Order: sequence, then C-alpha cells, then structure tokens
Amino acid sequence: QNRMRFERMLKELMQIQDEAKLDEALANLVKDGKITAEQAVKIKEQWKAQRERIQFQQLLKRLLSIQDEAKLDEALANLVKDGKITAEQAAKIKEQWKKLKARSAATN
Repeated sequence: QNRMRFERMLKELMQIQDEAKLDEALANLVKDGKITAEQAVKIKEQWKAQRERIQFQQLLKRLLSIQDEAKLDEALANLVKDGKITAEQAAKIKEQWKKLKARSAATN
C-alpha cells in the first residue's frame, strides 16, 4: 500500500510542468517526512530527464516536418552549433527525414 501511494505521488510529481513548483513540492514532501532528501534528488533527476526527452521529441517532430532540405540542413547546423544536439544526432535526424520523404514520394 505504501508502494502504491509512493508510485501515485511520483506520477503526480512528474506531471508538474514548472521546475519551481516541483522544487516546492519536493521540499514539502521532505519536510513532512514523506520522502528523504536523497529521494527528492532522484525524483528531480528523473523529472529533468523526462523533460529533456519531451523537448527532444518535440524538436524532432518539428524538424521532420520541414519540407525543404536546405532549411533542414540550416536548422540542424544551428542546433549543433548551439550545442542543443550532437553532430551524430543531426545525422540520424537527416537520415530519418530522408526516409520519410522517400516514403511520402512513393505514396504520392
């Protein structure tokens, strides 16, 4: 029962969008003795990793919707230059983009 309560609480914490609100919620849970400070740190790490995955998925979706290859190349180059993605990630995105375009051309 405690495990289920903890999992439900964790799920609710992961739904929080604002980092400051998450910090406040975690601080209150630690203060109330419901979780340890170490658990709070791990939850925060999981939350950040989840946010990064979501942001990357949204970025990927936008990039794959670009119709013009030159615009895609420019966007990828800027993302690599700004340190938002690696050159390897850019290459994989470009490869995926080409596959999508080939599929689209084959069905039209």
